[in-house]
Amino acid sequence: MKKICRRCGIEKDLSEYYKHAQMKDGHLNICMICKKGDAINQYSENMQDFEWKIKERKRTRERNIRLGYWVKNKPSASSKKKAIHSYFEKYPEKLKAQSLCGNIKNPIGKEKHHWSYNNSDLRDITFLAPVDHNKLHCYIEYFQPAKMHKTIFGEPLYTKDRFIKFMDYVLSHDHDEIINEFYRKAK
Repeated sequence: MKKICRRCGIEKDLSEYYKHAQMKDGHLNICMICKKGDAINQYSENMQDFEWKIKERKRTRERNIRLGYWVKNKPSASSKKKAIHSYFEKYPEKLKAQSLCGNIKNPIGKEKHHWSYNNSDLRDITFLAPVDHNKLHCYIEYFQPAKMHKTIFGEPLYTKDRFIKFMDYVLSHDHDEIINEFYRKAK
């Protein structure tokens, strides 16, 4: 069964919508991609408000203490080690890049991002604020056969210029603009 998203206007399978018991067909009228975008935009907007940020951190800490998350869900050292080990077994090129760039100091408040994991590009990194880094990763996927990223829309980012251009576009636009631009190009 299919349904048209109220936000993007694209017809999609019901599996691409969150369940909602109060809706006639049992699913929201907004697809998962648009709903996630709304959440990202709302969070980004709220993060600009210093008071909201402080209240949200306090609320989250209190909830975690109340529910005992730090005690119940704290991964053991061995399970953490296993997860890291299996990740680097799956992506040995990322381990190599991390080893090569480990001695490069991050500017204060910045994180390292590799645009490519090819041997010639392993030391070529970009520094991003954590918020920007997380936002960028919402719109790119790692394509292991090429050791590079591609957009979530399937466009390969096979040169640094192309990657930087896409990164600048993502960081300067909100979710709705990015999705609408993609659908406009697709038509």
